[in-house]
Amino acid sequence: MNNLNSVLIEGTVENISPISDKQIAFTIRSKRTVRVEEELTEIECIFKVRTSELLKKSCRDYLKPGRTVRIVGRLARDGAEVYISAEHIELRP
Repeated sequence: MNNLNSVLIEGTVENISPISDKQIAFTIRSKRTVRVEEELTEIECIFKVRTSELLKKSCRDYLKPGRTVRIVGRLARDGAEVYISAEHIELRP
């Protein structure tokens, strides 16, 4: 049996930086509201995302800080750094 390595996350783009001619990296901030002892608390997480060569042009043209995105991808690792390798990005208005 193969291990499942799938990520679906929605958040707001924080910053964008090109890695190489083939990849773009950006971070997203994902917020979640949970109830803790009758009080609503907001939890924020920041994730690093890298795109494939096929998504680079679209991300360069349409991805801007503050834009909400939904990402389908997988977890990947480069040395000690763990990031989301995006396979599909949906841009929200």
